Amino acid sequence: LLVPGYVALLVWAAWTQRLPVPVALAAPLLGVITFYLYWSDKFAAQRNARRTPELVLHAASLLGGWHGAWLGQRLLRHKTAKLEFRKLYWATVALHWAGLAAWLFG
Repeated sequence: LLVPGYVALLVWAAWTQRLPVPVALAAPLLGVITFYLYWSDKFAAQRNARRTPELVLHAASLLGGWHGAWLGQRLLRHKTAKLEFRKLYWATVALHWAGLAAWLFG
C-alpha cells in the first residue's frame, strides 16, 4: 500500500503545486535507478565481482528510490536475509516520507 499511496501523494502534490512537477516526475526515475543498483549488486554477488556498497543502496533509497529498492528486494530476493540492512532500509523509507511530509505540509 505504500507504493500506490506514494504515487497518489506525488500526483496530488504536483497537481496542487506543493511539489514541482520535475521533482514528482523524478520519483519513478529514482525507483528505476535504485532497482538497477540492486540488480547490479545481486549480479555482482553471484559472480564474486565488485559489489555496490550498502551505503549507496541506502542513499538511493533515502533520496526517493525506496520503492525501487523494495521491488528489488522482493523480485530479486536480494538483501532480505540481513536484518540490520532491512532495519536501515526501513529507516530510510521513514526518513524519506518524513522529509516529503515536511516539504509538503511544513
